[in-house]
Amino acid sequence: MNHSFLTIFLSMLLVCLSLGASAQQDFYGGLFPEAALSYKIGSNWKITHKVENQNGLFYTSKEQTWRYFYERTDLQSFVAYSISPFLSITAGYQYRLDSDANSHRSIQQLSYVQKAIRSRLGHRIRLDQTYGNDFLFRFRYRFSVEVPLSGLSVDPNEWYLKMSDEPIIGFEKGKTSLENRLAGAFGYHINDHHKIESGLDYRTDRWLADGFRHRLWYKISYYVNL
Repeated sequence: MNHSFLTIFLSMLLVCLSLGASAQQDFYGGLFPEAALSYKIGSNWKITHKVENQNGLFYTSKEQTWRYFYERTDLQSFVAYSISPFLSITAGYQYRLDSDANSHRSIQQLSYVQKAIRSRLGHRIRLDQTYGNDFLFRFRYRFSVEVPLSGLSVDPNEWYLKMSDEPIIGFEKGKTSLENRLAGAFGYHINDHHKIESGLDYRTDRWLADGFRHRLWYKISYYVNL
């Protein structure tokens, strides 16, 4: 295992915890399991179905409380077209079961992958439109890096580290919002059809409004590629 990348991951964990613990604003989080199933249709088309679930375990504002609360469940489906082995365009739909109100979301994205020495760099530009009580339009850019913890590439039965950052700009009812998502996870490439990832998802939002908020989720993901 590459100890330098392990140090980076642990440092990110400590920063997230210290920021949340010292904040005067809301800080909450818990468990964030997700699962995805993908399969090809022809040589260039790919379908993905995904389910995400957030379950809160702690909430800190003026005083800290440890309690379970249901946050949300997202049901997503995507259709992707590969322009090349490194470039793809995707359209998707999401139905959200929320603790407050359910909503629908349409999604469009462009993904590009770069191969570097001992790593894969990912760029994703995404637009989404949420239809619920109010209409929300968001622009998102995510940069990610995936590094094998042994060898020059991620092969079956090997571990890897994945880190990403995604700023999100939203527009709703004439107002602008800003959010950031910082994530890091260890992954295990079981084989060409299965992999699992486990790590932290740290989110901050309401940068441009009152009530700045921190959220820290322990995320575990299982991916199946048929």
